[in-house]
Amino acid sequence: MNIIICDDRIDDRKNLSDLLSDYGEKKNYEFTITEYESGEQLCEDQSALEACQLLFLDINMQGMDGLKTAMRIKEKYPKLLVVLVTAYMNYALDGYKVKASRFLLKDNLADTIEECMDDLIAEINKNRRILEFRFVEGTIKLYADDIIYIETELHKNVFYTEKGTFQIYKKLDELENEFKDMGFVRAHLSFLVNMRYITKISGYVMTLTTGKKIPVPKARYAQVKREYMLYKGEERIKIAVLTEQNQKNRIADYQDREEIYERQRRKMHDYKNQLSTIQTLIKNGHTDEALSFTQKLTESIAVEMSAINTNHPVVNAVLNQKYRSMQEKHIAVILKVGDLQEICLEEEEIVILLSN
Repeated sequence: MNIIICDDRIDDRKNLSDLLSDYGEKKNYEFTITEYESGEQLCEDQSALEACQLLFLDINMQGMDGLKTAMRIKEKYPKLLVVLVTAYMNYALDGYKVKASRFLLKDNLADTIEECMDDLIAEINKNRRILEFRFVEGTIKLYADDIIYIETELHKNVFYTEKGTFQIYKKLDELENEFKDMGFVRAHLSFLVNMRYITKISGYVMTLTTGKKIPVPKARYAQVKREYMLYKGEERIKIAVLTEQNQKNRIADYQDREEIYERQRRKMHDYKNQLSTIQTLIKNGHTDEALSFTQKLTESIAVEMSAINTNHPVVNAVLNQKYRSMQEKHIAVILKVGDLQEICLEEEEIVILLSN
């Protein structure tokens, strides 16, 4: 499978490329991954786009951004699967405009890439099904997703495809049944259309990526629109679920930060009172008492800041935060930890593992 990654940040390109390579090894797929650093550079390489099955596009690129790049590419290659990648979830709805197959956030690619690739490869395999027909021109094999639409003309049906037109003596009702569950819709008594190539349906007219306009009868209009929305709905639901999950994660993050801020505010209030006590003791000449109080205070701060020490700063930070939170809620906890200095996990993986 030929995959293209287009991102103006070399580190992000490498990260995604590594994740895709790991996925390929795990699932026993062979990927040829090509990288581009700008939308302009990618759009110039038409031969690469023609051979590509899957395109990962960063939205926030300098010059031609990912949305403009996707729009230009989709006009010429409507069946190419495009995945929009960004650091900002507020771009999710923009993915609908360019008919993106998926929307991924950079900060949790490691968690979402496998599910994303499973779905995309299943879609590619489904649409790349080879069908054989006895046309007037002879017996020809076609990929389902190469067929744009089929139109009844006199006593024949004409296949309009990426490879040309072919005529067949077969009823459209029979063809509709053969293409069931392959993303085709009966737009008219005389038209069977691949929904992959639809750009819009409005005013009782269906417009295709080729510019072809197909009339949709009033009696069939609501059903056709419903089928098309259901077809697109699967992708939108996936994006919506992903966006909702990320919103929940961010809300939880903000709540954690608010708790930390409130904890620090209370500590600052306590520290002011403690400093005032030390100042009063010194003013009244009670230096020994002031020194003793300071030593006890220092010891309690040291214990609080590092109640748990694993010789790994990230593990310490997460576990100590959890420990302090449990103390404030009067929850008893017993921890047994060893030396984790040589732990073979990335810092991001440690945070994910210990924070859940």
